[in-house]
Amino acid sequence: MKTFYVATSYENAEIAKKLSQELEKSGVLQNIYKWFEIDDGVQTGDYEQRGEYARIEIDATFNCDIFIMIAATSRGCHVELGSALASFHQNPKKQIFYYDEEQQVSIQTFYCHKSVKHRYGDMGILINEIVGLAHERNP
Repeated sequence: MKTFYVATSYENAEIAKKLSQELEKSGVLQNIYKWFEIDDGVQTGDYEQRGEYARIEIDATFNCDIFIMIAATSRGCHVELGSALASFHQNPKKQIFYYDEEQQVSIQTFYCHKSVKHRYGDMGILINEIVGLAHERNP
């Protein structure tokens, strides 16, 4: 089973949750870490608690097979994208997606990395593409 991670801002947590549910329905994908289901201090916890969340999220972004970043992003998402890009060099089969429903492209330097696939518009098309990739790699 392929693993994935969804990065976005906390304001988009419901969108991340919906995307995660749709991908997991396929039976070939599993979300490696569901940060959007945790409400016990991710943003308000003490220094040590927040540091543990940071460690977990970096591990998830580094180790997932498919990384998906949903616009609009936050500073934390850029760290997560950096981790995913760093792991790409160890795992060139890793898939990295930047998704923006409204096609309001914000050209940040690392969004232009050759391994980042840009997708816009209907999220259903993105879901179908990712599920298709997972099926190809899970005969």
